[in-house]
Amino acid sequence: MIINQFKGRAFSRSLAYVIHKPGARFLGCNVFYGDVEDINKQLQTVARRSAKVQRPMMHFAISLAPGERLKDHQWRSLGNDYLECMGYDQNQYVLVKHTDTPNHEHVHIIVNRVRWSGTTVNDSWDYYRSQQVVRELEEQYRLLSVRASWDPFTERLPQDEALQLPDLPTRIQRRMGLQDQLRSEVNQALATSSDVGGLIAQLEARTVQVKLTHRQQKAVGIAFDFEGEHFTGRQLGKGYSLPGLLAALEKPGLSLNEADKEAKVDDAQLPNEPPFYRRYYLELVEQVRGRGANRTQRQVDFQIAAIAVMSKKPDAARALVYSPDVQRLKQEQGEAVAMGYLRKLMQAAQRQLMEMQQQRRERQAELERD
Repeated sequence: MIINQFKGRAFSRSLAYVIHKPGARFLGCNVFYGDVEDINKQLQTVARRSAKVQRPMMHFAISLAPGERLKDHQWRSLGNDYLECMGYDQNQYVLVKHTDTPNHEHVHIIVNRVRWSGTTVNDSWDYYRSQQVVRELEEQYRLLSVRASWDPFTERLPQDEALQLPDLPTRIQRRMGLQDQLRSEVNQALATSSDVGGLIAQLEARTVQVKLTHRQQKAVGIAFDFEGEHFTGRQLGKGYSLPGLLAALEKPGLSLNEADKEAKVDDAQLPNEPPFYRRYYLELVEQVRGRGANRTQRQVDFQIAAIAVMSKKPDAARALVYSPDVQRLKQEQGEAVAMGYLRKLMQAAQRQLMEMQQQRRERQAELERD
């Protein structure tokens, strides 16, 4: 099976699409009556019991492998099992089957994230948990396993998980190296420039092509072409965005780290994770490096994954989204590849912890025999 999901602020548009699509078959719901407008009002009434939730609507689309079929009663059972495993067993939901794709059977579930009681289902790391639930349901209902769209890596990892983590794609490694070189070029040009025009002239003399993005005749962004690759200032870091560079130029002694803080870039522009997780990630990095300063960045991320698995803290897992490797993969190859790489980190950490627990049990058994 393949699972797609997204959250929204309102229910009405998704309800209208799911229920009114030609050939749609209503399979189930709980305590609803009336048409789409009535159902929407009932969902909104419960959603308002939690003032903190900004996006109360959750929409799941569950698809079978091409050619597979389930009877309606099986879809009802599978849908209820999925919601229960995801923590939505005390929530309003609507289950609808679409029949417009004969060789691609699928259902849609619209569910209220706010429970009847007014509490909210925790959505931390829900994309990862959803994939795990789907794998279990495939076995339970004897369905063909469809590899997750975010999982482009091989199924098995090397034995030494901590040292042989999945390699980044070759192109990403090359771009990472070029990013470091480009930052160095920008730093050197900043040292001898007093304004943006001078900075651009210095960089172009160093074979770096600079492009300014204008909006309403005002420069609002900056990008660089270097060694056949294109980088936006934001991809190099907030200190290399146009606001960050302007802050550095206006204050000659200002470092780019300080310029990062001065750059007026809205945190909401970052991909879905709130600033809390970025701060938490940096705290975890300091915590891990405090145990051994010589660890590489990727070894640090592996240790954070181990913390997430061992302590069962979803926040630690979500904080890994701010890993430089994951951010680069997001920028260069998209969300699916980045999350697949992150999932492998988590699996590697979990496997190593299981091996450690097994070794501990074996040692304990030996001591008891002695």
